[in-house]
Amino acid sequence: MTDKYDILLFIWEKYLPEKRGVTWTQLLNRFVKGPEYLHISKRTLSKYLKQLIKEGLLAKQIDKESLSPVYFIPEEAVGRVYEIKMKKEWIKSIMDVTSKTLLKLLEDEKVVLDYTSYWASKFERNLNNILKDIFNLNDQEYLRLREEFEKEGGSVITIKVEGKEMKAREFDYEEFYKWLKKKLKPKV
Repeated sequence: MTDKYDILLFIWEKYLPEKRGVTWTQLLNRFVKGPEYLHISKRTLSKYLKQLIKEGLLAKQIDKESLSPVYFIPEEAVGRVYEIKMKKEWIKSIMDVTSKTLLKLLEDEKVVLDYTSYWASKFERNLNNILKDIFNLNDQEYLRLREEFEKEGGSVITIKVEGKEMKAREFDYEEFYKWLKKKLKPKV
């Protein structure tokens, strides 16, 4: 799901190399008419742009020739936008390493079960702390939201460990992140 920072980072990628702004038409083509996974409405696009301008992360000018709006990153916001870019990349890389991937790695490597449970719990603890930090949650709030999420879903998967099939309940951190993102506002 596209958020305002995806739009900001699209402008970042287009604006920085040429120091030219991104037009409303380019934004429409990318986020309203573009690929399905990026799709948002014109109203949402406009709302996100206004929020980014209000936060000082984006500026808007009217092009003298075409008389259409052009969006760019003000010089004083470049550092903050870079931080947002790095945080989003970091979050994506963390979320890409789901517990399913971890289980597959452990299965392929036939690692001793005690050793795997140690690293799995350490990995899970780190993911929990990251999510608490992103959404500015204390332990009680986080546990309450996690329980609420688990009541709504949570999948059962089958894994093979040393040739034996086992059913395991897997907590999907990527889905939980998306669920939290819909419910709460990240403090990026």
